[in-house]
Amino acid sequence: MTFLLIFTTCHYTDLLNARSVESERLEFKEGWNPDAIYRSICAFANDFENVGGGYILIGVEEESGIAKRPVVGLSSSKIATIQKEMIGYNNLINPVYHPKHFIETVDGQQILVIWVPGGSNRPYEVPEQITAKQKRYSYYVRMYASSAVADMETQQELISLANQIPLDDRSNQYASIDDISMVLSRGECIISS
Repeated sequence: MTFLLIFTTCHYTDLLNARSVESERLEFKEGWNPDAIYRSICAFANDFENVGGGYILIGVEEESGIAKRPVVGLSSSKIATIQKEMIGYNNLINPVYHPKHFIETVDGQQILVIWVPGGSNRPYEVPEQITAKQKRYSYYVRMYASSAVADMETQQELISLANQIPLDDRSNQYASIDDISMVLSRGECIISS
């Protein structure tokens, strides 16, 4: 929760105020296009350059890579539909990956911010057309401001990157707060909500 608060108050306004352009870490989408968005989610989750994943801002039109103001925004019903669809689409990523998302009000309009940190179970693959009946999976990586299909050499590098994540940086999805020993941490563990 702390990260979301920091991102919300510090970064999204900079991103929207033309201080940044679409890049390896940022994408603007005017509307909901799950095929293109999920290729980008896959590419950000693979985090080929180890830059920390990326952000997709939906409801934001772009021109030459820069966000147009005021933002287009999304209706509350559209956001609800997107959130429901994301549950199913996240399960089509192999291995399963769930990006974080939150809603922000900008220029009097709601936008959906999808935060995609680099995944700990990479490499990830996703159907080229996530909405198609026949699924053909590919690995995606970010190349400058675009998500591109990884060639065989890049796929091999992705696999080797997965083996280089230090144990301390890997998340344990099965751990709970009860697993932390306060005796062993000697008060050095700070828990925030």
